[in-house]
Amino acid sequence: MFPITSQHKQASGQPGLFLLPTSDGIEIIACESVIRIEAISNYCRLYFQDGKTLVVAKLLAHFEALLSQKGFVRTHRSHLINMRYIRKCLMPNSDSMTLQNQEVILISKRKRKATKITLYSWFNQQHSA
Repeated sequence: MFPITSQHKQASGQPGLFLLPTSDGIEIIACESVIRIEAISNYCRLYFQDGKTLVVAKLLAHFEALLSQKGFVRTHRSHLINMRYIRKCLMPNSDSMTLQNQEVILISKRKRKATKITLYSWFNQQHSA
C-alpha cells in the first residue's frame, strides 16, 4: 500500500468523493452513500445506504477530519453521522437521534452542544442555498 497524502484525499477533484485504502486496494467512496461510521478500537465500520458495511484500519479521528466539512457530525466518541440521514433528534430529553434506517444513535453529553450547533448550521446552509 502507498501512503495517501492530503492532496489525494478527494477522488478526481470531486468534493463528494473520498479515497479509502482497503485490503483489496483503494475504493472510491461517495460521501452520500455513507450513513454512519462507528469506531471499533483501532478500526472503523462504515455503514452504507445499501445495507453493506466495510471495516477498515483507520481511526474515527481520520474520518472526522476528512468528512466534517462534508455533512458529517461526531455525536459520540464512537460515532460519526452523515447528517443527510438524520430523521429525528431528541435533544435534550434523551440525547439520541434516529436515523433514516431506524437506528438510534446516542449523543454524548460532551458532544451535545457541538452537535446541536453543527446540525442547525448545516441544515440552515443546505436550505438557504
